[in-house]
Amino acid sequence: MSSSALTPTHPCTHGGDNPACRSYHPGHNVHYIQARLASEHRGRWVRVRLAAPRGNTAVVTFPDGTSRTWWSHDPERLDLFHTLSSAGAAVAYDPGVSLALVESGDGAHPLLYPADVTGEPPAALHADFLAEFPER
Repeated sequence: MSSSALTPTHPCTHGGDNPACRSYHPGHNVHYIQARLASEHRGRWVRVRLAAPRGNTAVVTFPDGTSRTWWSHDPERLDLFHTLSSAGAAVAYDPGVSLALVESGDGAHPLLYPADVTGEPPAALHADFLAEFPER
C-alpha cells in the first residue's frame, strides 16, 4: 500500500509493524464477501468514466451525467484504473456493494472500494488540494 492519507472519517488500520492497511471501510480494502456478492449480481453494474486521479481522489462520471469524487487509500490503484481505462478498458461500478471494477489486458479484474467524498472540504481529503484551494 501507499502512504496512508486519512479519509474524513476512517484512517488506515495497521497491525504491529505491518505497513499494509487492514481496514474494510469505504476507501480501503475490498472484503471477499463484498467481491463475491458483486460477482453474483452483474446486472447492477454500470459503466463509469474515471478522470485522472489527483493524489488519493478521482472524479467519476456516471451514465446519467452526474459526477462523484472517490477517495482511495491507495493512489496507485486509482492510477491503475485510470491507465487501463485510458487504454480502452471498461470501468464499471456496482452501487449495491459500492465496488468498482476495471478490465485489465490479462483477464484480471482489479477491484476498488471507493469512499464517496463528494462535497468534503479539500483539506480533509489530501494535502495536495491545499494548493488548489487557497484562502481568499
